[in-house]
Amino acid sequence: GRNSPKYSVGISDPLANLEATGKAVLNSYNSRIAEARHKHKDLRLLVFVRNGESQEFTLFERTIVPYAVNDYSWTVNKTIISKPFMTASTCLPGSRTVRSSR
Repeated sequence: GRNSPKYSVGISDPLANLEATGKAVLNSYNSRIAEARHKHKDLRLLVFVRNGESQEFTLFERTIVPYAVNDYSWTVNKTIISKPFMTASTCLPGSRTVRSSR
């Protein structure tokens, strides 16, 4: 649906050009962040994590910031699950993996 590269940015085969797909997806995300920030100046991300073995909870909170689109390189990772998916990584400390199922 809305977050699919096919429907949100018109890319019918996301694996045909990984760099173009990755940049398009992050640009789409960044434009949504900009739109939300226009209406709400202090935009925050809250993640509430429950420990499944106890009654303890952890709350993470941070300001939502756009992704630096050119800081990511995209590759196909076929080793973790049976169908290929895209991963993005950066050379920056604290890099994260972004997965998008095909």
